[in-house]
Amino acid sequence: DETSSPTLAAMTRFLQSPETRMIQPGTQAGSTLIEAAFLTWLADYQGAFEFCKSLSPATRETEYLCTALDYMIRSLLQAGESSMAFFPRKCKAELPRQPSARVTLERASYVTRDGTNIGWVHASSAVQDGAAHEPITMLRWGGNAELAAQVVPGSPLEDMVANGLVRLMLVDYRGFGWSEGKPSLATLRSDAEDFYQSLPFLHSTRGLVW
Repeated sequence: DETSSPTLAAMTRFLQSPETRMIQPGTQAGSTLIEAAFLTWLADYQGAFEFCKSLSPATRETEYLCTALDYMIRSLLQAGESSMAFFPRKCKAELPRQPSARVTLERASYVTRDGTNIGWVHASSAVQDGAAHEPITMLRWGGNAELAAQVVPGSPLEDMVANGLVRLMLVDYRGFGWSEGKPSLATLRSDAEDFYQSLPFLHSTRGLVW
């Protein structure tokens, strides 16, 4: 029985907790509804919608959730276009500003689940001092008018990277820097999840420990 799995049980308790209350305590919700509701709570609306659409046969509950998610996604897209949520800026193929000689910046891209190329910058120490430990990998998405390529030079982060404390992976939003597409509130979480899923590959291709 799928509903007896520890993971599903934990998800059910979480969704029935006073903090979330997405599912009323005592409700006998099926495993598919639990998973869709959990994705929705995580703000992965597109992922929850795609999951709902993939179910066969669909239940009345999942059809209602699909309709609600579809409306929410379309509303978010409209909000992103009509509000002041984003101030996208582009930059040239070359990094607009270089940090000190102690830091190396690499311009890179990754591909999201819908085929959109998203730009990001890898900032690492240029000094190979044979440190006994790997620096902490820090992922960072910037402000709504910030470019990943302009974060490190001249900032306190530059010293942290140069001293080998952190390795930065600075990610742009859609439509920012050299990223394709248009910025959207509806795709923020799925784009971040796709980048996270790419980390083992991005590390291995750079000879880094993951």
